[in-house]
Amino acid sequence: MLIGIKIKKAIKNPKRAIIYLVGGKKAKEKRIFEIMNDFSEDNEILEKLEKFLQMPLKQYHLELIDNELYTSLLMKMARNWNRLGAFGITESRMLYVICRALKPEIVIETGVASGLSSSMFLLAMNKTGIGHLYSIDLPPSEELNEKIEQATLLPKEKSSGWLIPENLKNRWTLTLGDSKKILPELLNDVKKCDLFLHDSDHSYEYMSWEFKTVSLYLKTALLSDDISKNNAFDEFASNHTGKKLKLSNRMGFFIL
Repeated sequence: MLIGIKIKKAIKNPKRAIIYLVGGKKAKEKRIFEIMNDFSEDNEILEKLEKFLQMPLKQYHLELIDNELYTSLLMKMARNWNRLGAFGITESRMLYVICRALKPEIVIETGVASGLSSSMFLLAMNKTGIGHLYSIDLPPSEELNEKIEQATLLPKEKSSGWLIPENLKNRWTLTLGDSKKILPELLNDVKKCDLFLHDSDHSYEYMSWEFKTVSLYLKTALLSDDISKNNAFDEFASNHTGKKLKLSNRMGFFIL
């Protein structure tokens, strides 16, 4: 199946295929970086988000173009793409934009993997000078990787959040373990959650439980990845006062 897809792409763009074959790994890394660094693909979702929040957001989006930390982040991703668990690239940039716009003090996320979503939150916090990110992730293991999607695998010898630049980690607290145990304890400690991101177990039961648990402490907004897998996000939005936006097929945004 994968070979067939590659052949079709080669026929469609033979010049790119030749460059890839001749250049090998370096050519592949360069092409992956170019694709990820193409901000034009973000325009449709960005406009949708501006209308939803009723505020200008393009200036925040443009900040990333000249951000050296962000550029180095994309380069690290390109070098490790084959075994990289990552949020959608466009969606990840929207996390930055949302965090810059809302300026949350306490952000909690479940699911870290390589740490792309974490990095985007931390880049935004670094720019605003406000906020702390609390992340919950299961300890990486080959046994676990066999049970979940291939896309969530970490590169060999890498740990949760390895993508995160060192100089951003002063605003980051990572706790390894099951969110069903850790999330209630964390919420009890921090007393509130301004912005929550779900990106852990995408089963209906787990998503519904996380949304319900955090709702008692939620002050501003909730984000969820892979909302198309079940109705948990839609049900949460229907049962709470606020408004929802489906930024893409995979990402949902609910604001109180």
